[in-house]
Amino acid sequence: MVLEDEFKSGYECRDCGGTGHTDIVCPRCKGTTFWKADQDRGACPDCEVGTSDGRKSLGYVICPSCKGTSGVIVIPDQAKRRPCTGKILSKGADVTEFKVGSRVMYTNYTGTDFEILGGIKLRIMLDHDVMAEYKRLKPDGDRSVSTGAITKELQEHGIAT
Repeated sequence: MVLEDEFKSGYECRDCGGTGHTDIVCPRCKGTTFWKADQDRGACPDCEVGTSDGRKSLGYVICPSCKGTSGVIVIPDQAKRRPCTGKILSKGADVTEFKVGSRVMYTNYTGTDFEILGGIKLRIMLDHDVMAEYKRLKPDGDRSVSTGAITKELQEHGIAT
């Protein structure tokens, strides 16, 4: 069983992290998403975003940078790719190649996916569906990871010579 990583397109708003709002509760609806906290009055106009066919109230003050769009490019849900990396949460007794806690890569549509309470996305797959185990490299100070650092890290793990 693999815990699926969260999808990130790389185009999320840098100020709100792609949520479309600040962490400040909307003063008009007080976080209820209804105008003056009354469901019969409908959606709160101060924290409502979206087009006429997909409007929603956020319950928080809208991000001033992205105006509630969450990012530079809006990608429809049906067009989003699924993550293809995750962390192994449990494994069968016959699996010897991987350990619980390993980070792995797999093809986009492998295994059976399901969502449990709280929106946590899991996948169950066969061990031969895993393409590779990987390790996140540590950046060298505040600079981005250099090619030399990557080569050194791979040599330490016996992957490169």
